[in-house]
Amino acid sequence: MALQDQVEMASLRNAVMAALSDGQRRSAHPADQRLRQAMATRIALAIQAEFMVFGRQAAESDAQPLGNLLLVQS
Repeated sequence: MALQDQVEMASLRNAVMAALSDGQRRSAHPADQRLRQAMATRIALAIQAEFMVFGRQAAESDAQPLGNLLLVQS
């Protein structure tokens, strides 16, 4: 995986994890946290796969950061 892909994956995973956790990350049982981390990784991989198949629809200057989109929709 290229460095840019790794950085994007980490960013996607962190944004998804934040949306899934919704403030419960520190107080949750470790098993629950691992489950959310696994879900965040699967969701981020699915998003990356969609980008690979369909490409990016908006120009870089028009695109809104994914983290902002997840927080607005939550």
